[in-house]
Amino acid sequence: MNFYGYLNCTRAAHEHLIRSKGTLTAITSFSGEVGLPYRTAYCASKFAVTGFLEALRAEMQHLGGSKYDIVVVCPPTVATNLRKNSITIDESLKNAPVDDSKVMKVEDCAACILDATDRRLRKAFFPLKSAVASYLRPIVPDIIDKRIWERSSL
Repeated sequence: MNFYGYLNCTRAAHEHLIRSKGTLTAITSFSGEVGLPYRTAYCASKFAVTGFLEALRAEMQHLGGSKYDIVVVCPPTVATNLRKNSITIDESLKNAPVDDSKVMKVEDCAACILDATDRRLRKAFFPLKSAVASYLRPIVPDIIDKRIWERSSL
C-alpha cells in the first residue's frame, strides 16, 4: 500500500510538479533505509518507496536536469498508532509499552519535515544518529544491527 500510494499520487501530480517546479516530499522513515526488527512488511514497503523516488530523481536528472525537487524524509519512530495497526508475527508486540524517550513527538517530526521541504533537501534524517546509522550500516552492519536491536522501541 505504501509503495502504490506514492506511485499513483506521483503519477497524478507529475506534470503539475514539472510545470510548477514544485517539491514532492515523501515520508519514507528510517525503516526505508535500515531493516528493523518486527517491521518486515513496513520496512519492505518503505524501501520500495525510497528506491522508486531515488530512481525517479535519477531519471529526471538524466533527461536534462531536475524537473522538480524530491525530498525524502527519514524520521525515526514517531508517537503514532503504527504499532497497533501493524501486521506482526507476535500480536503481543502491538500492545507492548513504548519507552517515550525513544520516540519523537508528532509535532517535532512535522516541524522537521517542513524544514526539510523548505530547504529542498534530497534526504533528511533526524535525529543525527539515524543518518550516522544509515550510512555506517553497509560498512559495519553487525555493530549497527546490534545497536538497533538494543535501542529498538519494542
